[in-house]
Amino acid sequence: MISRRLLLTNNHVVPDSDLAASMGVQLGYDYDDEGDPLVSTDYQFAPEIFFFTVPKEDLDFTVVAIAEPLGEDRGFVRLIEQQGKILKAEPMNVIHHPAGERKKLSIRDNRLVSEDDQWLRYTSDTRRGSSGAPVFNDQWEMVALHHGGVEARDVQGREVSWNEGARVSRIARKLQDAELSPEQRDLVKEALSEGAGE
Repeated sequence: MISRRLLLTNNHVVPDSDLAASMGVQLGYDYDDEGDPLVSTDYQFAPEIFFFTVPKEDLDFTVVAIAEPLGEDRGFVRLIEQQGKILKAEPMNVIHHPAGERKKLSIRDNRLVSEDDQWLRYTSDTRRGSSGAPVFNDQWEMVALHHGGVEARDVQGREVSWNEGARVSRIARKLQDAELSPEQRDLVKEALSEGAGE
């Protein structure tokens, strides 16, 4: 969640508004401090309120509204438009649900290894089913939206497998430049922040 009303995921997960209308999100699919399963809450998507997507060949993201805003007891992560939130070789953290499991945190051996204007590439112990996961820097500012693994070559020319995520700064810019109604523009404004948010 990037605000009390908007969810950010991949375009290859929610590719169009018709499909979104039949989908929703499950929040709180996690464990408590004692390791016992928490009771999760389902939220229906409401693409008629907000739906914006960019194809997987580009930044591979979708932003969709949920039917009812989050309550005060639920947190969210605002998007930070500024670049430079992470440097090469710095640690990264991923919160994800691999293979549909309860929430996992990948906070070991995750490093930024490569970047360009659109994508960050990193080592991480994510697995299939982690698409749409937020990727954070060591200060827990969201830096990328995870979208999958890529085959690449390292500086020595060896073939390697890395994870790849769309840069949050580019996602924020696309949202800023989108043609939206005044009401939709207000929803986007709530999702953008100068700081780390909540």
